[in-house]
Amino acid sequence: MSDHFVLHSYRRCPFAMRVRIVLELKKVDYSIVEERLGDWTDFLVQNVENPQVPILVHNGRILAESNDINLYLEKLFPEPALFPKDREGQERVRLWWDWCDHLLKPSIDQFKYRDDKRFSQEGRVKVFRLLGRLNGELESSGYLCGAGLTLADIAVIPFVRQISRVKVNPIDIQDFLWVKIWLSQVLDEDFFKDQVMKRYPFAKSKTSKKYANN
Repeated sequence: MSDHFVLHSYRRCPFAMRVRIVLELKKVDYSIVEERLGDWTDFLVQNVENPQVPILVHNGRILAESNDINLYLEKLFPEPALFPKDREGQERVRLWWDWCDHLLKPSIDQFKYRDDKRFSQEGRVKVFRLLGRLNGELESSGYLCGAGLTLADIAVIPFVRQISRVKVNPIDIQDFLWVKIWLSQVLDEDFFKDQVMKRYPFAKSKTSKKYANN
């Protein structure tokens, strides 16, 4: 059986973006099923206990969680190498994953919250401080774990991109020089603009089928 990869994704989801970046960097032949968040396709409803994106299906195997999916792809496609070989480097990557998912993401969510200006402002302050920490880390080598792009950078970049797209009381990424340079090494590349952010039509779901019949 030839390899067949299908990614259930949502283009604007930072978690799905992580996997789309790795698939493109490793030049994997894959197809996209663009999901509607909360209005999942029958496949996800029937095969995933808690439907979410991203979900990668490889020759019938169903994989969830963006970082786990990317480790799986790293084993199958070792070039370009995106995960350190040494234990210390691997632990450093995992620490950045934890930092992103448990500190940065909740702070961004608070920053984006619109119903309570004070609550949102508190989130903005947290995000600003976290960007300062990130900027300091990037100043020395330009990447989070050594001299090249790793799964640590790929995990964090989609969320920092989210910050730059907040329109109300925004944070200017230009204030963080090394973060700006680091982001550009992925976000300004053709593969990101043309493929990672490519617009796919939404897959059919029960709701979309109902609308189509009206």
